[in-house]
Amino acid sequence: MRLHLLRHAEPEQFSNTSNDKTRELGHYGLQQCEQLKEQLDRDWSTTTLFCSTATRTLQTMRKSLNLSSFSQVHLLDELYLAPLPSLLSFLSQTKDSTDLFIIGHNNGLSDLVQYVTDLPVILQTGHYMCLDFQLDHWNEVSRGLASLQAEFVP
Repeated sequence: MRLHLLRHAEPEQFSNTSNDKTRELGHYGLQQCEQLKEQLDRDWSTTTLFCSTATRTLQTMRKSLNLSSFSQVHLLDELYLAPLPSLLSFLSQTKDSTDLFIIGHNNGLSDLVQYVTDLPVILQTGHYMCLDFQLDHWNEVSRGLASLQAEFVP
């Protein structure tokens, strides 16, 4: 099983509101999405996509991926700034054994990669990683069980 992770692209420095969740992508973030679109243009029909509901993650998703190629797409409030324990709980509660793609935030995504790979990784904005697990179900995820299969940083 594979877990695809994408940290949102570079947001604008400040939001028009005081709400961090509504920050939009900045100019550089839009450029990152163009590069991601080229790298991530593939068949995702065996992959379920989960995305944080923050504006910057939604924009990254829509501008970087062909959503119609995914088996399912879910927008989840609980992925907004989710820390490692929440991400592990989310994975363990995932019922199907399809590949998963999560678009989210740091520090949770970096902490997750470090936990499952034992690699010292800090995801940059727009950073994509594909992790391979030799598991039958997502509730079996544990420390050090993943290997890095692919990585792209725009």
